Amino acid sequence: MNMLKFFLPLVFLAAIAQGAAATLSLQDFSCSGGVINIQVTSAFNCNAVILNDDAQNSATLSSVSLSSLGGWSAATSYSGTFDGNTVTASGTKTITFTGIIGVSPGADKTFTELLINGAGGNAAKLGETKLNIAAVKSVDVTAPSSATASERFDVQATINVGGRLNTTVGIGLSGCSLDAGQTTSTNFGVLQDGSSSTSWKVVEGTSGDCSITVTATGTASPITLSLASSATVTGPIAATATATPRASSLTTAGGGAIGSTSNATPTPTANATATPTPAAEGKITRELNAETKATGEFTPTQSTLTLSYTAPVSGFRGTLSYRLPISYRDYTDGLVTITPAPSEVREGSVIAEWRDVTLGAFEEFSATVTVAKQLEPSVLDGITINAAPAEATPAPKTAEGGAEAAAAATSENAAPQEEETAGLWLIRISALLFVAVLVWLYFEKRKFEKA
Repeated sequence: MNMLKFFLPLVFLAAIAQGAAATLSLQDFSCSGGVINIQVTSAFNCNAVILNDDAQNSATLSSVSLSSLGGWSAATSYSGTFDGNTVTASGTKTITFTGIIGVSPGADKTFTELLINGAGGNAAKLGETKLNIAAVKSVDVTAPSSATASERFDVQATINVGGRLNTTVGIGLSGCSLDAGQTTSTNFGVLQDGSSSTSWKVVEGTSGDCSITVTATGTASPITLSLASSATVTGPIAATATATPRASSLTTAGGGAIGSTSNATPTPTANATATPTPAAEGKITRELNAETKATGEFTPTQSTLTLSYTAPVSGFRGTLSYRLPISYRDYTDGLVTITPAPSEVREGSVIAEWRDVTLGAFEEFSATVTVAKQLEPSVLDGITINAAPAEATPAPKTAEGGAEAAAAATSENAAPQEEETAGLWLIRISALLFVAVLVWLYFEKRKFEKA
Protein backbone atom coordinates (compact mmCIF):
# COMPACT_ATOMS: atom_id res chain seq x y z
CA MET A 1 0.00 0.00 0.00
CA ASN A 2 2.86 2.36 0.84
CA MET A 3 4.52 1.58 -2.50
CA LEU A 4 1.28 2.39 -4.34
CA LYS A 5 1.13 5.75 -2.66
CA PHE A 6 4.66 6.42 -3.84
CA PHE A 7 4.20 5.49 -7.57
CA LEU A 8 0.79 7.10 -8.18
CA PRO A 9 2.14 10.69 -8.13
CA LEU A 10 4.95 9.73 -10.49
CA VAL A 11 2.54 8.18 -12.96
CA PHE A 12 0.31 11.24 -12.73
CA LEU A 13 3.20 13.63 -13.41
CA ALA A 14 4.39 11.58 -16.38
CA ALA A 15 0.91 11.68 -17.86
CA ILE A 16 0.78 15.45 -17.47
CA ALA A 17 4.22 15.87 -19.12
CA GLN A 18 3.28 13.65 -22.03
CA GLY A 19 0.06 15.52 -22.57
CA ALA A 20 1.84 18.86 -22.42
CA ALA A 21 4.37 17.85 -25.09
CA ALA A 22 1.62 16.65 -27.36
CA THR A 23 -0.23 19.96 -27.22
CA LEU A 24 2.59 22.15 -28.68
CA SER A 25 2.61 22.96 -32.43
CA LEU A 26 4.12 25.44 -34.90
CA GLN A 27 1.73 28.33 -35.43
CA ASP A 28 3.88 30.74 -37.50
CA PHE A 29 7.35 31.00 -39.01
CA SER A 30 9.16 33.96 -40.64
CA CYS A 31 12.65 35.30 -41.32
CA SER A 32 14.08 38.82 -41.13
CA GLY A 33 10.74 40.36 -40.28
CA GLY A 34 9.04 38.89 -43.31
CA VAL A 35 11.80 39.84 -45.80
CA ILE A 36 12.58 36.91 -48.07
CA ASN A 37 15.34 38.51 -50.21
CA ILE A 38 18.67 37.93 -48.52
CA GLN A 39 22.21 38.48 -49.76
CA VAL A 40 24.35 35.37 -49.87
CA THR A 41 26.83 35.06 -46.92
CA SER A 42 24.84 37.64 -44.93
CA ALA A 43 23.62 36.50 -41.51
CA PHE A 44 19.89 36.68 -40.78
CA ASN A 45 17.41 35.61 -38.07
CA CYS A 46 14.20 33.57 -38.13
CA ASN A 47 11.34 33.38 -35.62
CA ALA A 48 8.98 30.52 -34.84
CA VAL A 49 5.74 30.96 -32.82
CA ILE A 50 4.84 27.86 -30.77
CA LEU A 51 1.17 27.37 -29.77
CA ASN A 52 -0.20 25.37 -26.84
CA ASP A 53 -3.31 23.71 -28.27
CA ASP A 54 -4.59 22.72 -24.84
CA ALA A 55 -7.09 25.28 -23.53
CA GLN A 56 -7.08 23.77 -20.03
CA ASN A 57 -3.49 22.93 -19.19
CA SER A 58 -0.13 24.60 -19.60
CA ALA A 59 2.68 22.83 -21.49
CA THR A 60 6.36 22.53 -20.93
CA LEU A 61 8.80 23.59 -23.70
CA SER A 62 12.30 22.24 -23.32
CA SER A 63 13.91 22.65 -26.79
CA VAL A 64 13.26 23.82 -30.35
CA SER A 65 15.65 23.22 -33.29
CA LEU A 66 15.51 24.25 -36.94
CA SER A 67 16.93 21.90 -39.57
CA SER A 68 18.34 22.79 -42.99
CA LEU A 69 19.41 19.78 -44.99
CA GLY A 70 19.47 21.29 -48.49
CA GLY A 71 23.12 22.37 -48.26
CA TRP A 72 22.31 26.01 -48.88
CA SER A 73 22.99 27.19 -45.30
CA ALA A 74 26.24 27.27 -43.37
CA ALA A 75 24.90 24.81 -40.73
CA THR A 76 22.46 21.94 -40.91
CA SER A 77 20.77 22.73 -37.61
CA TYR A 78 20.12 25.83 -35.52
CA SER A 79 18.97 25.84 -31.87
CA GLY A 80 16.28 28.29 -30.87
CA THR A 81 16.31 30.54 -27.82
CA PHE A 82 13.26 31.50 -25.72
CA ASP A 83 12.29 32.82 -22.30
CA GLY A 84 10.93 30.29 -19.81
CA ASN A 85 9.89 26.72 -20.32
CA THR A 86 6.16 27.01 -19.69
CA VAL A 87 3.60 27.72 -22.36
CA THR A 88 0.28 28.68 -20.79
CA ALA A 89 -3.00 27.10 -21.83
CA SER A 90 -3.85 28.31 -25.37
CA GLY A 91 -0.78 30.51 -25.11
CA THR A 92 2.18 31.00 -27.45
CA LYS A 93 5.91 31.40 -27.14
CA THR A 94 8.29 32.99 -29.69
CA ILE A 95 11.46 31.12 -30.53
CA THR A 96 14.41 32.98 -32.15
CA PHE A 97 17.05 31.44 -34.41
CA THR A 98 20.06 33.72 -34.98
CA GLY A 99 23.19 33.70 -37.13
CA ILE A 100 21.72 31.80 -40.06
CA ILE A 101 23.93 32.24 -43.14
CA GLY A 102 23.06 31.28 -46.70
CA VAL A 103 26.19 30.12 -48.50
CA SER A 104 24.69 28.71 -51.70
CA PRO A 105 22.58 31.23 -53.64
CA GLY A 106 19.28 30.26 -55.15
CA ALA A 107 15.62 31.08 -55.30
CA ASP A 108 12.92 29.46 -53.09
CA LYS A 109 15.18 28.04 -50.39
CA THR A 110 13.29 26.41 -47.45
CA PHE A 111 14.07 24.80 -44.09
CA THR A 112 13.58 21.06 -43.73
CA GLU A 113 12.06 20.60 -40.27
CA LEU A 114 11.28 22.23 -36.91
CA LEU A 115 11.61 19.94 -33.89
CA ILE A 116 9.62 20.87 -30.75
CA ASN A 117 10.84 18.94 -27.73
CA GLY A 118 12.38 16.55 -30.28
CA ALA A 119 9.15 15.99 -32.21
CA GLY A 120 8.75 17.01 -35.84
CA GLY A 121 5.90 17.14 -38.30
CA ASN A 122 6.24 20.84 -39.16
CA ALA A 123 7.87 20.64 -42.61
CA ALA A 124 4.73 21.67 -44.48
CA LYS A 125 4.36 24.81 -42.43
CA LEU A 126 8.05 25.68 -42.88
CA GLY A 127 7.71 25.21 -46.65
CA GLU A 128 5.40 28.21 -46.84
CA THR A 129 8.43 30.48 -46.20
CA LYS A 130 10.59 30.52 -49.33
CA LEU A 131 13.83 32.49 -49.13
CA ASN A 132 15.62 34.14 -52.07
CA ILE A 133 19.33 33.81 -51.31
CA ALA A 134 20.69 36.14 -53.99
CA ALA A 135 24.10 36.87 -55.54
CA VAL A 136 25.65 38.20 -58.73
CA LYS A 137 27.92 35.20 -59.12
CA SER A 138 30.11 36.24 -62.06
CA VAL A 139 30.66 38.77 -64.85
CA ASP A 140 32.66 37.42 -67.78
CA VAL A 141 34.00 39.92 -70.34
CA THR A 142 35.22 38.82 -73.78
CA ALA A 143 37.18 41.22 -76.03
CA PRO A 144 40.05 40.95 -78.54
CA SER A 145 43.59 41.11 -77.18
CA SER A 146 44.57 44.02 -79.43
CA ALA A 147 43.20 46.49 -81.98
CA THR A 148 44.57 49.03 -84.43
CA ALA A 149 43.75 52.72 -84.39
CA SER A 150 40.02 53.39 -84.97
CA GLU A 151 39.32 49.66 -85.39
CA ARG A 152 35.82 48.48 -84.49
CA PHE A 153 35.46 45.36 -82.37
CA ASP A 154 32.89 43.54 -80.21
CA VAL A 155 32.85 43.33 -76.42
CA GLN A 156 30.63 40.61 -74.94
CA ALA A 157 29.56 40.27 -71.32
CA THR A 158 27.91 37.23 -69.70
CA ILE A 159 26.20 37.76 -66.33
CA ASN A 160 25.50 34.81 -64.02
CA VAL A 161 23.21 35.25 -61.00
CA GLY A 162 22.09 33.02 -58.15
CA GLY A 163 18.62 33.51 -56.77
CA ARG A 164 16.17 35.94 -58.32
CA LEU A 165 17.42 39.43 -59.27
CA ASN A 166 16.26 42.28 -61.48
CA THR A 167 19.52 42.66 -63.37
CA THR A 168 21.11 45.45 -65.42
CA VAL A 169 24.60 45.64 -66.90
CA GLY A 170 26.63 48.69 -67.93
CA ILE A 171 29.94 49.33 -69.65
CA GLY A 172 32.63 51.92 -68.93
CA LEU A 173 35.43 52.70 -71.39
CA SER A 174 38.76 54.52 -71.36
CA GLY A 175 40.97 55.01 -74.42
CA CYS A 176 38.12 53.93 -76.72
CA SER A 177 34.45 54.69 -77.26
CA LEU A 178 31.13 53.08 -78.13
CA ASP A 179 30.23 52.95 -81.79
CA ALA A 180 27.40 55.13 -83.06
CA GLY A 181 23.98 53.98 -81.91
CA GLN A 182 25.25 51.95 -78.95
CA THR A 183 24.00 52.50 -75.38
CA THR A 184 26.03 52.00 -72.23
CA SER A 185 23.55 49.80 -70.31
CA THR A 186 21.25 46.83 -70.85
CA ASN A 187 18.34 45.72 -68.62
CA PHE A 188 17.90 41.93 -68.54
CA GLY A 189 14.81 42.12 -66.35
CA VAL A 190 14.49 39.38 -63.71
CA LEU A 191 17.12 36.64 -63.93
CA GLN A 192 16.68 33.53 -61.78
CA ASP A 193 19.49 31.07 -61.10
CA GLY A 194 21.03 31.51 -64.55
CA SER A 195 22.94 33.70 -66.97
CA SER A 196 22.38 36.11 -69.84
CA SER A 197 24.67 37.88 -72.30
CA THR A 198 24.90 41.17 -74.15
CA SER A 199 27.45 42.85 -76.39
CA TRP A 200 28.63 46.28 -77.55
CA LYS A 201 30.49 47.56 -80.61
CA VAL A 202 33.52 49.58 -79.53
CA VAL A 203 35.87 51.83 -81.54
CA GLU A 204 39.55 51.77 -80.58
CA GLY A 205 41.20 55.15 -79.98
CA THR A 206 44.15 56.51 -81.94
CA SER A 207 46.73 55.75 -79.26
CA GLY A 208 47.05 53.76 -76.06
CA ASP A 209 45.10 50.81 -74.68
CA CYS A 210 41.35 50.43 -74.38
CA SER A 211 40.28 49.76 -70.77
CA ILE A 212 36.88 48.10 -70.39
CA THR A 213 34.87 47.75 -67.18
CA VAL A 214 31.53 45.91 -67.16
CA THR A 215 29.37 46.19 -64.03
CA ALA A 216 26.32 44.04 -63.30
CA THR A 217 23.76 45.26 -60.75
CA GLY A 218 21.01 43.08 -59.29
CA THR A 219 18.15 44.29 -57.10
CA ALA A 220 15.58 42.48 -54.97
CA SER A 221 14.11 44.76 -52.32
CA PRO A 222 15.64 45.70 -49.99
CA ILE A 223 19.02 44.49 -51.29
CA THR A 224 21.15 45.78 -54.18
CA LEU A 225 24.11 43.73 -55.34
CA SER A 226 26.81 44.55 -57.89
CA LEU A 227 29.88 42.93 -59.39
CA ALA A 228 32.37 44.30 -61.93
CA SER A 229 34.88 42.74 -64.28
CA SER A 230 37.52 44.38 -66.49
CA ALA A 231 39.42 43.71 -69.70
CA THR A 232 42.15 45.54 -71.61
CA VAL A 233 42.56 45.69 -75.39
CA THR A 234 46.11 46.59 -76.39
CA GLY A 235 45.90 49.61 -78.65
CA PRO A 236 48.30 51.35 -81.07
CA ILE A 237 51.46 52.98 -79.81
CA ALA A 238 51.20 56.76 -79.92
CA ALA A 239 52.44 57.71 -83.37
CA THR A 240 55.48 60.01 -83.56
CA ALA A 241 56.18 62.18 -86.61
CA THR A 242 59.78 62.36 -87.85
CA ALA A 243 61.53 64.95 -89.93
CA THR A 244 63.60 63.85 -92.94
CA PRO A 245 67.23 62.80 -92.34
CA ARG A 246 68.61 65.41 -94.77
CA ALA A 247 68.27 69.16 -94.40
CA SER A 248 68.72 72.01 -96.83
CA SER A 249 68.35 75.76 -96.94
CA LEU A 250 65.74 76.30 -99.64
CA THR A 251 64.17 79.60 -100.53
CA THR A 252 60.76 79.54 -102.18
CA ALA A 253 59.10 82.13 -104.32
CA GLY A 254 57.17 84.47 -102.10
CA GLY A 255 59.98 84.66 -99.56
CA GLY A 256 59.25 81.51 -97.53
CA ALA A 257 62.05 79.23 -96.46
CA ILE A 258 62.50 75.94 -94.64
CA GLY A 259 62.03 76.84 -91.01
CA SER A 260 59.39 79.53 -91.49
CA THR A 261 55.75 79.04 -90.57
CA SER A 262 52.42 79.62 -92.30
CA ASN A 263 48.95 79.98 -90.91
CA ALA A 264 46.05 82.12 -92.10
CA THR A 265 48.34 85.18 -92.21
CA PRO A 266 51.83 83.71 -92.84
CA THR A 267 54.94 85.67 -91.93
CA PRO A 268 57.83 83.98 -93.82
CA THR A 269 61.36 83.92 -92.51
CA ALA A 270 63.96 83.94 -95.28
CA ASN A 271 66.98 81.63 -95.55
CA ALA A 272 66.10 79.52 -92.54
CA THR A 273 67.54 76.02 -92.35
CA ALA A 274 65.64 72.87 -91.48
CA THR A 275 67.01 70.92 -88.54
CA PRO A 276 66.81 67.16 -89.16
CA THR A 277 65.24 65.11 -86.40
CA PRO A 278 66.31 61.49 -85.92
CA ALA A 279 63.66 58.92 -86.73
CA ALA A 280 61.51 57.81 -83.81
CA GLU A 281 59.64 54.58 -83.23
CA GLY A 282 55.86 54.38 -83.38
CA LYS A 283 55.40 56.66 -86.38
CA ILE A 284 52.60 56.30 -88.91
CA THR A 285 54.02 56.74 -92.41
CA ARG A 286 52.42 56.64 -95.85
CA GLU A 287 54.37 56.62 -99.13
CA LEU A 288 52.49 58.82 -101.57
CA ASN A 289 54.79 57.86 -104.45
CA ALA A 290 58.43 56.89 -105.00
CA GLU A 291 59.71 60.34 -104.00
CA THR A 292 57.17 61.43 -101.41
CA LYS A 293 56.05 60.28 -97.98
CA ALA A 294 53.85 61.62 -95.20
CA THR A 295 54.37 60.88 -91.51
CA GLY A 296 51.87 61.65 -88.74
CA GLU A 297 51.57 61.93 -84.98
CA PHE A 298 48.08 62.02 -83.48
CA THR A 299 47.18 62.95 -79.90
CA PRO A 300 43.82 63.93 -78.39
CA THR A 301 44.69 67.63 -78.64
CA GLN A 302 47.00 67.94 -81.64
CA SER A 303 47.89 66.31 -84.96
CA THR A 304 51.26 66.81 -86.66
CA LEU A 305 51.92 65.87 -90.29
CA THR A 306 55.43 65.83 -91.77
CA LEU A 307 55.59 65.95 -95.58
CA SER A 308 58.82 65.13 -97.42
CA TYR A 309 59.83 65.06 -101.08
CA THR A 310 63.13 63.58 -102.30
CA ALA A 311 64.53 64.96 -105.56
CA PRO A 312 65.59 62.48 -108.28
CA VAL A 313 69.21 62.08 -109.40
CA SER A 314 68.74 64.96 -111.83
CA GLY A 315 67.62 67.26 -109.00
CA PHE A 316 64.50 69.37 -109.04
CA ARG A 317 63.56 72.97 -109.68
CA GLY A 318 59.97 74.01 -109.80
CA THR A 319 56.75 74.04 -107.76
CA LEU A 320 55.66 71.59 -105.05
CA SER A 321 51.95 71.55 -104.32
CA TYR A 322 50.35 69.45 -101.55
CA ARG A 323 46.61 68.90 -101.22
CA LEU A 324 45.76 68.22 -97.57
CA PRO A 325 42.35 66.73 -96.58
CA ILE A 326 41.95 69.34 -93.84
CA SER A 327 39.12 71.83 -93.43
CA TYR A 328 40.03 75.18 -95.01
CA ARG A 329 37.90 76.79 -92.30
CA ASP A 330 40.30 75.36 -89.70
CA TYR A 331 43.16 77.08 -91.57
CA THR A 332 41.43 80.45 -91.71
CA ASP A 333 40.49 80.10 -88.03
CA GLY A 334 44.15 79.69 -87.13
CA LEU A 335 43.99 76.00 -86.14
CA VAL A 336 46.44 75.00 -88.89
CA THR A 337 50.10 76.05 -88.94
CA ILE A 338 52.41 75.20 -91.86
CA THR A 339 56.22 75.31 -91.68
CA PRO A 340 57.94 76.53 -93.87
CA ALA A 341 55.46 79.15 -95.03
CA PRO A 342 54.07 78.19 -98.46
CA SER A 343 54.11 80.65 -101.33
CA GLU A 344 50.33 80.29 -101.42
CA VAL A 345 47.56 78.50 -99.48
CA ARG A 346 44.20 78.19 -101.19
CA GLU A 347 40.92 76.38 -100.74
CA GLY A 348 40.29 72.89 -102.05
CA SER A 349 40.46 71.27 -98.68
CA VAL A 350 43.82 72.96 -98.01
CA ILE A 351 46.26 73.34 -100.93
CA ALA A 352 49.74 74.48 -99.88
CA GLU A 353 52.09 75.48 -102.71
CA TRP A 354 55.81 76.21 -102.62
CA ARG A 355 57.21 77.81 -105.79
CA ASP A 356 60.79 77.94 -107.13
CA VAL A 357 61.95 75.06 -104.94
CA THR A 358 65.50 74.07 -105.89
CA LEU A 359 66.92 70.70 -104.80
CA GLY A 360 70.09 68.84 -105.66
CA ALA A 361 70.29 65.12 -106.41
CA PHE A 362 68.50 63.14 -103.69
CA GLU A 363 68.08 66.27 -101.60
CA GLU A 364 64.88 66.45 -99.56
CA PHE A 365 62.25 69.11 -99.06
CA SER A 366 60.34 68.84 -95.76
CA ALA A 367 57.29 70.67 -94.44
CA THR A 368 55.38 70.32 -91.16
CA VAL A 369 51.62 70.84 -90.78
CA THR A 370 50.33 71.22 -87.22
CA VAL A 371 46.57 71.05 -86.52
CA ALA A 372 45.33 72.03 -83.07
CA LYS A 373 42.90 69.09 -82.76
CA GLN A 374 42.87 65.35 -83.19
CA LEU A 375 42.62 63.99 -86.73
CA GLU A 376 42.08 60.41 -87.83
CA PRO A 377 45.26 58.66 -89.09
CA SER A 378 43.41 58.02 -92.35
CA VAL A 379 44.10 61.69 -93.21
CA LEU A 380 47.53 60.50 -94.38
CA ASP A 381 45.89 58.44 -97.12
CA GLY A 382 44.18 61.52 -98.57
CA ILE A 383 47.33 63.63 -99.06
CA THR A 384 48.36 64.18 -102.69
CA ILE A 385 51.37 65.97 -104.21
CA ASN A 386 52.08 67.63 -107.54
CA ALA A 387 55.77 68.22 -108.30
CA ALA A 388 55.84 70.49 -111.37
CA PRO A 389 59.31 71.27 -112.79
CA ALA A 390 59.92 74.79 -114.09
CA GLU A 391 59.49 75.11 -117.90
CA ALA A 392 62.68 77.12 -118.35
CA THR A 393 65.58 77.90 -116.09
CA PRO A 394 65.02 81.49 -114.95
CA ALA A 395 67.83 84.00 -114.72
CA PRO A 396 69.51 83.94 -111.32
CA LYS A 397 68.22 86.47 -108.83
CA THR A 398 70.69 89.05 -107.52
CA ALA A 399 70.40 91.49 -104.72
CA GLU A 400 71.89 94.30 -106.84
CA GLY A 401 72.50 95.02 -110.52
CA GLY A 402 68.97 94.42 -111.77
CA ALA A 403 68.48 93.17 -115.34
CA GLU A 404 72.00 94.05 -116.49
CA ALA A 405 73.60 91.91 -113.82
CA ALA A 406 71.25 89.05 -114.70
CA ALA A 407 72.12 89.39 -118.40
CA ALA A 408 75.84 89.36 -117.59
CA ALA A 409 75.41 86.24 -115.51
CA THR A 410 73.52 84.57 -118.37
CA SER A 411 76.30 85.50 -120.84
CA GLU A 412 78.97 84.10 -118.55
CA ASN A 413 77.06 80.83 -118.23
CA ALA A 414 76.48 80.62 -122.00
CA ALA A 415 80.21 80.72 -122.98
CA PRO A 416 81.22 77.52 -121.20
CA GLN A 417 78.15 75.80 -122.62
CA GLU A 418 79.12 76.75 -126.21
CA GLU A 419 82.71 75.58 -125.63
CA GLU A 420 81.39 72.27 -124.29
CA THR A 421 79.18 71.79 -127.39
CA ALA A 422 82.07 72.50 -129.79
CA GLY A 423 84.33 70.03 -127.97
CA LEU A 424 81.74 67.26 -128.30
CA TRP A 425 81.47 67.75 -132.06
CA LEU A 426 85.29 67.68 -132.44
CA ILE A 427 85.44 64.35 -130.62
CA ARG A 428 82.73 62.85 -132.82
CA ILE A 429 84.41 63.95 -136.10
CA SER A 430 87.78 62.58 -134.94
CA ALA A 431 86.23 59.23 -134.12
CA LEU A 432 84.64 59.00 -137.60
CA LEU A 433 87.95 59.82 -139.33
CA PHE A 434 89.73 57.17 -137.26
CA VAL A 435 87.20 54.54 -138.30
CA ALA A 436 87.50 55.55 -141.99
CA VAL A 437 91.31 55.19 -141.86
CA LEU A 438 91.00 51.69 -140.36
CA VAL A 439 88.61 50.62 -143.14
CA TRP A 440 90.93 52.01 -145.84
CA LEU A 441 93.96 50.20 -144.39
CA TYR A 442 92.02 46.94 -144.30
CA PHE A 443 91.12 47.06 -147.99
CA GLU A 444 94.66 48.13 -149.00
CA LYS A 445 96.05 45.13 -147.16
CA ARG A 446 93.70 42.79 -149.07
CA LYS A 447 94.83 44.21 -152.43
CA PHE A 448 98.48 43.73 -151.49
CA GLU A 449 97.93 40.10 -150.49
CA LYS A 450 96.17 39.25 -153.82
CA ALA A 451 98.99 40.86 -155.81
